[in-house]
Amino acid sequence: KNCGGIAPNWMQTFRTADACCSTKLFWLDQASCIAASTKKTINEEDKGSKDWYVDWEMYKCVRDCVKGTGSNCGGLAGNWDDLFITSSSCCNTMLPWLSDSDCVG
Repeated sequence: KNCGGIAPNWMQTFRTADACCSTKLFWLDQASCIAASTKKTINEEDKGSKDWYVDWEMYKCVRDCVKGTGSNCGGLAGNWDDLFITSSSCCNTMLPWLSDSDCVG
């Protein structure tokens, strides 16, 4: 599809919205970026990376997903938040003085 018109020669183009979002708009939530780029709606459950980050108000590691849509979802992470694949890596790196059971939100 060419929804945005013909790109000028100097503009970098991508074959997919996924490639564009991950390369040029990496600070945005990827699912939301792809949905906006392709004009598709996205379910709340699909937003966020599902990785872990610190909620500094609670001093707990939470998941990068919309609150109320899954276990330990703490809301969507900001582009300033460090993301971790596991809760343990989040806890051990960011909140090492807490036990895992006290660290996970």
